[in-house]
Amino acid sequence: MAVMNFLASSTEGQQVDEVSQFIAEMRKTDTLITALEEDISLLPKVMLSLPKSIADELRSDGFSNECKGEFKKLDVNGNNVLDPVELFPVIISLAEGHPIDINYDVCKAFTAFFDKDRNGVISLDEFTRLCQFIITMGYLHFTNDWRRDKVNHSREKIEMLLQLMKEHCDRLDEVLPLLPDDLQDDIMSETFRSDCLAYFDDLDKDRSGSLEPKELVPVVLDLCKAHPFALTRDQCLRFVDIFDTEQTGVLSRDEFINFARFMMIMSYLETEEGQVVQVFADVATGANRVDDLIKDLKTSREAMYKIMHILPPAIYDTLTSDEFVQTCRKSFQELDADSSGVLEPRELFPLILELSSAHPGSIDLDQCERFAEIFDYRGDGVIRSDEFLDFARFLHLMSYIYSDKAQEEFGEGLQILSGSKAIEDLIVMLETDRKEIKKVIPYLPQELRDELLSQDFTISCIERFKELDVDNSGRLEPNELFPILTEMTNSNQCSADLSQCERFAAIFDDGQTGYISQSEFVNFARFLMVMTYLETEDGKTVLDFAIEQEEAPRKGKSKGQTPSVPASPQAVSHLSVDLDFYQQKAEKLSRENSQQRSQLKSMEERLRAMEERMELQERELRHAAVDLNATPPR
Repeated sequence: MAVMNFLASSTEGQQVDEVSQFIAEMRKTDTLITALEEDISLLPKVMLSLPKSIADELRSDGFSNECKGEFKKLDVNGNNVLDPVELFPVIISLAEGHPIDINYDVCKAFTAFFDKDRNGVISLDEFTRLCQFIITMGYLHFTNDWRRDKVNHSREKIEMLLQLMKEHCDRLDEVLPLLPDDLQDDIMSETFRSDCLAYFDDLDKDRSGSLEPKELVPVVLDLCKAHPFALTRDQCLRFVDIFDTEQTGVLSRDEFINFARFMMIMSYLETEEGQVVQVFADVATGANRVDDLIKDLKTSREAMYKIMHILPPAIYDTLTSDEFVQTCRKSFQELDADSSGVLEPRELFPLILELSSAHPGSIDLDQCERFAEIFDYRGDGVIRSDEFLDFARFLHLMSYIYSDKAQEEFGEGLQILSGSKAIEDLIVMLETDRKEIKKVIPYLPQELRDELLSQDFTISCIERFKELDVDNSGRLEPNELFPILTEMTNSNQCSADLSQCERFAAIFDDGQTGYISQSEFVNFARFLMVMTYLETEDGKTVLDFAIEQEEAPRKGKSKGQTPSVPASPQAVSHLSVDLDFYQQKAEKLSRENSQQRSQLKSMEERLRAMEERMELQERELRHAAVDLNATPPR
């Protein structure tokens, strides 16, 4: 009774019941097929399991007379026996009106089961039974194949749904700003939220306050109208993983609301207006993709010379072969639409489109010009044939680098390129974060600020500075920064170049002297310590709050957002005062340190002079004492 109640009253039970019926039907059909293959005499009984219309037709006198009539047409000598092959077209014709797929191969396979005596011919009496047998077997096999196809098709639909959801999730940030205001208001409304929570409670059968993967089965099946037997546990887990931002393995109430919002956005994107939004989003995405391509090509092009001396001989031979040159010349001519002998930026459009896979509407002339600049060594604004050849060699080399073969035989080169890219990313990050770090300083913990301004921290930085200052010049030239770059990125020593060291130095060269002074190096160390703290959990909270406070005056308080830290104008003003105070204090301490070092040096020099004078005076006094003792008394 408990089992029956579960199957009848719960959604999960109904799914279990449906799946069990599916399995039972598959087993029943398999049993009938096996029985009929082993014993043809069971045909009348097995035919009763067919749909009534098919069973009645196969047992009718009309079907029997039709079979006999077709048989006699072919039996021209009247001996009442025929080769099965001669009868197959007749059988195929008789089966056309039934929901089965009968062809020559099927007839041949089923006849092998039927012709147990192996006499090689079919008599008139046997032919009607043969037709009944083949059509019955065809229907049973067709039924099971149809069931399996239905499950496989449903499984494919679920996979397509998962893929579609993943793709839309990845580009949601691009689509959201383009959505109509009324749609944004609707999905952020309290009514929408309450409806979602009501649906959540219906799905949460165990009242745990979260939805486990199995509780989402009705949602997935409803979304793709799939067969229950097609949905796997792995697919449920992947479905949850898309929206499980808290990484708990289940969906919380807020995560389910975000899921519902996402599905509503997806439904809108399927409309005619939504398709327009997607096109605009594709154009914006394509523009970003082209910009990233140009940036990556420029970075990789500048780093490529670092590995040229260690290329495998086979790759070098290919790049310098006559065949490669001829192929490049042909490609150049195809791109040179006006046959001018040079490629203007606009003629590079097809090439950029192919390399970036971007939306055609997202590529503009400015991007074509920036693309051309990467390989325009003469600086005349066009790509000539020799420059195009160098570009083609570069692309071929990049294709090799990303291949499995390169992973096996070009490990050192890949490490150098990877390290060079890591250094480039580090420099770009430092250039950005150095400007933004002041926004975070007011929100740092007091103990961290105290440590950054402590004497011990300054002394340790100065010791490191002296280790790097190999020529004891009292300053760090760009070439002395190689160890810093390779240590920070854990990269190969060949990955960094002088240009990157110069850019790295410029970030912290506040005095614009072309080198890093001792005080600038201390500030650099402070910056790194703050960045390290911001990567911790507490640091991320501080960073999020700092960004929130920075953006709040520009866009106002967002709906439904409650800051985790009070953000009154008075509190922010106090923090700003603290920022100015600690910045001024840091600058003052730096000046005082310099002054104290100068004063200490001056005091040391005066002390040495005083000591010398005292030593001289002591010598004179001792001479005077000798003279005094040598003088006879009067």
